[in-house]
Amino acid sequence: MILFDGTHLASTVSVEDLDEMAVKRMGMDPMWLDGEEDHPHYDVFPGEMMRKVEALIEDGEIERCSSRDLVVRCFRGGGVDEWGSSRGSGTDCGVLSRARCWKILPTRSSPS
Repeated sequence: MILFDGTHLASTVSVEDLDEMAVKRMGMDPMWLDGEEDHPHYDVFPGEMMRKVEALIEDGEIERCSSRDLVVRCFRGGGVDEWGSSRGSGTDCGVLSRARCWKILPTRSSPS
């Protein structure tokens, strides 16, 4: 799923999924991909790209969400429960590998 928080376009599935929407469907330059290593996303500025995003939201192909939901669902392994609320845990780490996801998430130290 492609998510949009009003500024950033990101995918809950993969960078390839994000590029499919941003580059192939919307005509964005692949060089505009930002945060490649940890948080791959495209910044969307007012104008033609914003109008394209709004049209795809109306068509149900992009989901509007809060910035927090975008981060949780795309980069921290969260999802959406049956009521549409984001949750910060789960087995899917979005576009990041499981090992890279654990580097981002805070860890608890074991008691000695």
